[in-house]
Amino acid sequence: METARETGHLDFAEDLMEAVDTLERARSELPNSEAPEFASSLMEGLDMVERNLVQAFRRHGLEPIAPEPGDPFDPEEHEAWSTREVSSEGRNLICEVHRRGWRFGERIVRPAAVTVGKSEEVVLDDPVPDTEQEDETAQQRATAD
Repeated sequence: METARETGHLDFAEDLMEAVDTLERARSELPNSEAPEFASSLMEGLDMVERNLVQAFRRHGLEPIAPEPGDPFDPEEHEAWSTREVSSEGRNLICEVHRRGWRFGERIVRPAAVTVGKSEEVVLDDPVPDTEQEDETAQQRATAD
């Protein structure tokens, strides 16, 4: 059972997770900057702030859920924000990570937000029942009786 104190800490941590998300988005935009020297030093500062926040989370029991593209989709740890059409080999694999997730012990505080590969190709190890065939077989049995 969670204590009120733990719940309060998790609420606070969830607020700070948004700050980490914002830092990550800012960092991803910097390589496109027109001023490479400024962008480089700003990127270094953003990296340090993000590392410090993540280290603080870890000291208090929060661990990031940081899937990579190509990892299998796990509905316990990942939230599918969208899907992308892929070949059957990429089916149910993560194509893109939008936001890292966080866990506190065994509890998922926030799942990682991802794009998941889907495929319309028929996969032999994942058969879809043929309802027309089942209906015909049932009718044949009924008329034989």
